[in-house]
Amino acid sequence: MKRARVARSVAAKSSRLKRHQSQFERLEPRALLSTNTLQTDLFLVAASGTTVSGYTPAQIRAAYGFNNAAFGSTAADGTGQTIAIVDAYDDPDILTDLKQFDQTFGIAAPPSLKIVNESGGTKLPGTDPSQGWEGETALDVEWAHAIAPGANILLVEANSASDTDLFAAVNYARNAPGVSTVSMSWGSEDNAANAQYDQALSKEYLVTPTGHQGVTFVAATGDEGYTGFPATSPNVLAVGGTDLYLNANGTIQSETAWTPQNSGGVIWSGGGGTSVEFPGRNTPDVSYNAGVGIAVYDTFGPDQGWVSFGGTSAGTPQWAALIAIADQGRALKGLGSLDGATQTLPAIYSVSASDFHDITVGSTQFQSAGPGYDLATGRGSPVANKLIADLSGWTSTTPTVAAPLAPANFTGQALSTTQVSLSWALSVGAVGYEVYEKNGTQSVLVGTYGASVTTATIGSLAAGSTYTFQVMAYNAAGSAATNWIQVNTPAAWLRSPGALRPVPQVTRSIGGTAARP
Repeated sequence: MKRARVARSVAAKSSRLKRHQSQFERLEPRALLSTNTLQTDLFLVAASGTTVSGYTPAQIRAAYGFNNAAFGSTAADGTGQTIAIVDAYDDPDILTDLKQFDQTFGIAAPPSLKIVNESGGTKLPGTDPSQGWEGETALDVEWAHAIAPGANILLVEANSASDTDLFAAVNYARNAPGVSTVSMSWGSEDNAANAQYDQALSKEYLVTPTGHQGVTFVAATGDEGYTGFPATSPNVLAVGGTDLYLNANGTIQSETAWTPQNSGGVIWSGGGGTSVEFPGRNTPDVSYNAGVGIAVYDTFGPDQGWVSFGGTSAGTPQWAALIAIADQGRALKGLGSLDGATQTLPAIYSVSASDFHDITVGSTQFQSAGPGYDLATGRGSPVANKLIADLSGWTSTTPTVAAPLAPANFTGQALSTTQVSLSWALSVGAVGYEVYEKNGTQSVLVGTYGASVTTATIGSLAAGSTYTFQVMAYNAAGSAATNWIQVNTPAAWLRSPGALRPVPQVTRSIGGTAARP
């Protein structure tokens, strides 16, 4: 499929782009009940038209194996479950758009589609002044329903894209009767200055309420390479992006990490990496097609008909639907719905590797795919029939992966006036290592290395300068970092009779053990 690269224009985008002007930029801390604007993780692949553009539900269901899922003679379609979708503003066309979507693809209407405001009331908010969020709503509702057509849909519309309003909507969704999954296709950049505030939001709102059946929270990691909150919360299933290409018969031809694409002056690719807000948290957990568009029917604002949308927004409601189907299977077995933090996430890392398409090729802006878990695509995209079967019978007695220890024997020395060499010992269980340099109060990633690598050469340094480094071991369960060390580059390379000798350098540890940079 040819893909026109056109960026969706959303008012919130300009706010977030300012954060990306420099990777060293720090944001002002956010106080509780702030009005920070969050953005959709939506990627417009092709402009709207009168004919279907992008992959259809039948193609995606077949490619990822949903068509092969069943509970004996019972269809695996999410029956009895409720998927809550949280978006900002009202989409006045969602009922008619979903009806057209369903009629086009031969999908029965959902058993129930209820639309409420962020408090659960029937007085809905106004439309988005930028006319961007309505497209996100159409994508989320249509594709959650396409993957789990037997599930009920609860659409909770926040008054605005502020974190105050969106998390008020999340709070209503998680408390609503029957809800087993909450889909959140939006977020803000993971940033140390926001850590305290976002940790508080995670602890208060991204957990199953007392007395409620288990709830799994699903969020998009972002579309600009950076990982973002709420996906970085350890209570949330974080969805990254891939480029999925199909053969003429509907089978997968190839699937790679979402390749960076330049559109509208923005570099688009899947989000992923190690969180600075939640120490030890790596994202994504899983992935889904994001770079190749899927068909959405949207008649609000600039979109007048069939649109081809992508982004990690596209995978988020479909993963929420997958969890709802697994919860249907659990109900048939007399088991409760999955709790995201204590069951879904441990299960994702405990089930067989055959439950996933392991994405081993391709790179986002900052991370590369490789065998097993990686920071570009997580465990991979779903082999839905196998994963649903395992999740539907999963119990918490299944062993979980342990996070690695911090690498031992971390040292450094100058190689020249502009290069230093770092070395460390292998950490048991690590699938890779990240080297960070401290720049003022910020930790800057300068290199990512494989599981068997124990050395790194850092170049392009200034002569006669002091540099501070740290190495972190990581795997799917978490990460651990060494103390920071300082390495000095010599001002000049001295020659003595019979040999070349560098100016003696000193490596010293500074500060206490750090959990992460």
